[in-house]
Amino acid sequence: LAAAATAHALAPGDLSIIGFRADANDGMAVAFWANVPPGEVIHFTDGGWSNGAPGEIRGGENFASWTAPGGGLPAGSVVVFQFPSGSGIVDAGSLVGQLDGLSASGDQILAYQGPSNAPSLLFVFDMNGANTGFEAAGTAIDPNQSMLPTDLTATGHHLAVSHIDNGQYTGPRTGSVAALRLAVLDTNLWTFNNDGALFGNLDSTDFTLAGGAPPALTPLSPVTAAVGSTIGFLVTATPTDGDPVTLTPSNLPAGAVSGATNEIDAFLWTHAGPANVYNLSFYATDQHGT
Repeated sequence: LAAAATAHALAPGDLSIIGFRADANDGMAVAFWANVPPGEVIHFTDGGWSNGAPGEIRGGENFASWTAPGGGLPAGSVVVFQFPSGSGIVDAGSLVGQLDGLSASGDQILAYQGPSNAPSLLFVFDMNGANTGFEAAGTAIDPNQSMLPTDLTATGHHLAVSHIDNGQYTGPRTGSVAALRLAVLDTNLWTFNNDGALFGNLDSTDFTLAGGAPPALTPLSPVTAAVGSTIGFLVTATPTDGDPVTLTPSNLPAGAVSGATNEIDAFLWTHAGPANVYNLSFYATDQHGT
């Protein structure tokens, strides 16, 4: 038996879905507000979310896994995904799987890291036609319905638009991370239509970030150890503009300790157990964001 720990580089709100197509070919555009390390993996699904104990992604829908390119991506980057029937195309990095079943009657897109049965949620986008916005209560019973995950209720972590087949952000692309992350949530700065042929390709223009970018976390590989043994590793954050950095851990297992000191966090877990998969999060924050 073994106990495992995994760290992810991105936090909720570190990306936003800024464009979608539900008419052929299906697709989406994703903006990143934090540096994405080389090889970082992010998953997307059009499965709805049901809050519960624990919450879960509803099954029976499509999944796509994106891997960042070898050089990583800087904050402000935009990646466009296209999903011709049965396949997936991406303009940076690599893609396995596809979301070619986005419903023109309304749907949702959920971004997360980690396993689908215990995800670290990043962003949820809703364009449901049956009910404008997220399901308020109860369980989402239709494949094209989703509740707002309790982990993504903060501003900048979700967006719901009235039902329409296609849409994308067409507002300013220069500014601070904080300002732009709010701007892409303003549907008055979006263009919508019901004709994919008229819509053309989703805009892949990167954002120009004024005033610097958030710090970068050094990627961590999964750590596996026998039950009862000691697990120890360092988490390192790199300042992007010489700004002071604060490292903060989250979801530490019982008995584990963290010795965060600005840019370095020393994780230590003696007598690790019980056997399970533990998804830990480490957040690096400076004046420009997390």
